[in-house]
Formats: sequence, C-alpha cells, structure tokens
Amino acid sequence: ATIDRCLAEIDAKYREPLILFYLEELSYQEIGDILQIPVSTVGVRIKRAKDRMAIILKAQNYEY
Repeated sequence: ATIDRCLAEIDAKYREPLILFYLEELSYQEIGDILQIPVSTVGVRIKRAKDRMAIILKAQNYEY
C-alpha cells in the first residue's frame, strides 16, 4: 500500500520505467523500446523516480 501511494505521486514518465524495470523485470533496452526513448533516458528516469520515492517516504516518516 505504501509503495502504491508513492507511485501514484510520481509523474507517469518516471513511474512507467520504474515499474517496467522492478516489477516487470524488463531490461533498459526493452523499456526504451516500449516507451520509445533512449536507453540512457531510461536510466535517468528510474534514478529520478527512486529519488522522488525516497523524498516521499521521508516526508511520511517511513523508514526504508
């Protein structure tokens, strides 16, 4: 439930690659192909999504 709330707060352009990588277990190349973005952009978006999730969790005083 906590993860779902965090994901809902993240912009879709960051959420989608994060979900595809961690939940669907796709490679950066596969994600890039699906989203029609460069592989390097996939990595940047996943990093930004993780950073945003950390901020959200910290704001909720959640230990991770």
